[in-house]
Amino acid sequence: GGGGAAGGAGNPQQPGGVLDHKALEVIFQYYDQDEDGRWAFADAQLWFNVTQGLALTATRYAKLCERLACSSEEGLRWEHVRTLYRTMDVSRHYELTLSHMEANGYALAEAPTAARDGDDGEGGEAAGGAGGS
Repeated sequence: GGGGAAGGAGNPQQPGGVLDHKALEVIFQYYDQDEDGRWAFADAQLWFNVTQGLALTATRYAKLCERLACSSEEGLRWEHVRTLYRTMDVSRHYELTLSHMEANGYALAEAPTAARDGDDGEGGEAAGGAGGS
């Protein structure tokens, strides 16, 4: 993917280094795999693996949480991830995340789903999922 010109650079409502919120939201929601509004260790592991190409150890995760002043049991909430990305390349991670999505058959919410083709009748109880922890 090639870069093109910096589109909204002189945008008045985007002073200085304001994060690309849309991209960040996609990143946050994608790695929040159980959709509980925070990145638990497993979520952060996937994020780290996709964006850094590295394994996130429990120790490193604890250090990250410490640095962001969040509890490692609770995980990283939106504001923590936003803080984190002040020192990281959102657009690069966004591209990596999109590639990962495509590779795993995910589509962004805006994209029309191919699945809605006619027969809605069956398979209702498919996605139950195992709760527990």
